[in-house]
Amino acid sequence: MVKPKIAKPLSFGLPPNPEKKTIFLDLDETLIHSSSGPPLKDFNFVVRPTIDCETMSFYVLKRPGVDKILEYLGGKFDIVVFTAGLREYASFFLDKLDKNKVINHQLYTDSCRELDGKYVTNLAQMGRDL
Repeated sequence: MVKPKIAKPLSFGLPPNPEKKTIFLDLDETLIHSSSGPPLKDFNFVVRPTIDCETMSFYVLKRPGVDKILEYLGGKFDIVVFTAGLREYASFFLDKLDKNKVINHQLYTDSCRELDGKYVTNLAQMGRDL
């Protein structure tokens, strides 16, 4: 059996808040659902990032209770949101989602590594006691 080739671990060194524990949240399909196709029937907002010189429209549906849970968690935890999405794409979603600025750190594709054709974020590399 051949072991998959894994890139050297990255250390992101996100500065932790010593007074709070850290909570990691996945953006896609956990906090939001987005579609670039025909608009969802009941979407919350639209973002239009430019990717590879093309402006695209994404229709975004926030998960039920996401605003309340972010507000609650923001007072108690150091919040890190991660996604395999490109910064140019996902930062638009996070700007709209995090109106109260409770998310402390954002990780994008450049914080991931490819493993067996999938993008993986290794939370052990975050410099936190897991």
